[in-house]
Amino acid sequence: MFWLEECLVQGLRIVPGWLMPRLVRLLARAGAEFPRLIDGERRPAELMEILYQAQERLMEQSVTARRPARVIPLFRSAVRRQR
Repeated sequence: MFWLEECLVQGLRIVPGWLMPRLVRLLARAGAEFPRLIDGERRPAELMEILYQAQERLMEQSVTARRPARVIPLFRSAVRRQR
């Protein structure tokens, strides 16, 4: 995201070629359709929108992938000792 924002700040009209493979790899983690959305797009603002959509998907996946945490007992189980 930083590099896409930097492209906008610097007034670059297209994203540098070295950034595209990294962006595609990141988008692929969100879903197979996201790299296809790029379809040759190199404008930073358009790529940021696609990245926001992928971020939304990744956040949804992280929420649904969570499982209840293991309960850690604060006290030992009550074992009665014979005196």
